[in-house]
Amino acid sequence: MQENNPMPVATPQVVTEQPKPNNFLVILLSVLLIISVAISGFFAFQTQKLVKELTGLRTTSAPVATTIPTAEPTTNWKSYTNKVYSFKLPIDWNTYIGVSEGKNDQIFVAPLAKTIQIKKMWESGSGFGGGPFLNMSIQMDNDIKNYVPKSDEYQKVTAKDIIVSGIASKLYVTEVLLSSPMGEPGDKLYSVQILYKNNAYNIQLFDGQYKTEFDQILSTFKFLD
Repeated sequence: MQENNPMPVATPQVVTEQPKPNNFLVILLSVLLIISVAISGFFAFQTQKLVKELTGLRTTSAPVATTIPTAEPTTNWKSYTNKVYSFKLPIDWNTYIGVSEGKNDQIFVAPLAKTIQIKKMWESGSGFGGGPFLNMSIQMDNDIKNYVPKSDEYQKVTAKDIIVSGIASKLYVTEVLLSSPMGEPGDKLYSVQILYKNNAYNIQLFDGQYKTEFDQILSTFKFLD
């Protein structure tokens, strides 16, 4: 009797399937990492910049503006005083007092060389009727109308209100239109009339190049009582 040998049974092989990597997750994580690094770098740069600016502010002191007091233009001027008024005049100017036909004194104010010329002409009896040669004068009279200039074919006169020694006064500007003893066309003469204690004071500038000095002298002009 023949034995029946069983046929060998093949054992099936079990194959374990490996999971496929998730590429989307890897990309997302990479992008987030890059963004995080960029943000960190940006804030680090800004922080470093701010620290440098603050350090610069601490080490570099801002310049302090120093105000230098401006000296008054008449500080070093000399003074003229009589019984009625006083004023200042430039150190290289002088005064000369002339007497006009027994009337009140007329004071000429000018650079020293001019006052010497005026003195010589006055004492020699040579007359002069005004113009830039005289430079500036101060005269008193009883009637202010004697000093009020008027427009005509030779001159154009304008007036404006000013204050001198705390007193309301008039400034007359005379523009020369035609050649005359007062000047040449285009020249300007200035005349200030002040009424004080029933007297009229006339302060004139005949030479326009000294207008700045004239204004400064007026700013120092004061009646004494």
